[in-house]
Amino acid sequence: MSLSLTKMAILTGYAHSISLKGFETNRLFLVTAAGIISGIPVFDEETDNLNVTVAQALNSTALEAVSKADSSDDESSPVGRSGEFILLKDARFEATTPVVNFPILTVFCDQIIAVSLGTNPTNR
Repeated sequence: MSLSLTKMAILTGYAHSISLKGFETNRLFLVTAAGIISGIPVFDEETDNLNVTVAQALNSTALEAVSKADSSDDESSPVGRSGEFILLKDARFEATTPVVNFPILTVFCDQIIAVSLGTNPTNR
């Protein structure tokens, strides 16, 4: 298993664990070189949140375009092109100051250094 596939498998496991009983109030924490991103992973289509709906439509359109342009390279990524990023709602980015909040954020997985779960978006 390649390093990127291992990273994506671990990240996906953490992200899906939020749906388990007892973890519903957790957030996914992603450590990057620039700071910490936290949020709630979005896997299923949501129609009650306009931000999520728009982001999912944009991401889906981009994936379709890449798939058409790169259809000869289908076997290069067993997890699929969608494994290159994760969609977070109620996202928060913390570097130094100020903290930046996003209603929705697409995070490219190659930028992630570490992953964790927690309920508090800050250590304060």
